[in-house]
Amino acid sequence: MLDALLSLVGGGNSTLVAIIVGVFGVLGTFIMGRRSAKNAAKVENLKSENASLNQQLEMNRDSTDIERRNAGLSDAAARKEAMKWSK
Repeated sequence: MLDALLSLVGGGNSTLVAIIVGVFGVLGTFIMGRRSAKNAAKVENLKSENASLNQQLEMNRDSTDIERRNAGLSDAAARKEAMKWSK
């Protein structure tokens, strides 16, 4: 079956078949390399986005903790505490 297919494609010329197979092999390797590079770039972007979101979440937690501590303070004490954090 494979011999019949190869004889149709190459007309029995094994050198021509080898060249065609080589071209397709190089083309396939190039395509897979491009796909791998794109996936690696996506992974880097997702890592960066994840780090940014984690930092934002941590900052929100810090501000929430500070707000909870300052909820029971007098106005003067709250202003004094806010001045430390506003700088």
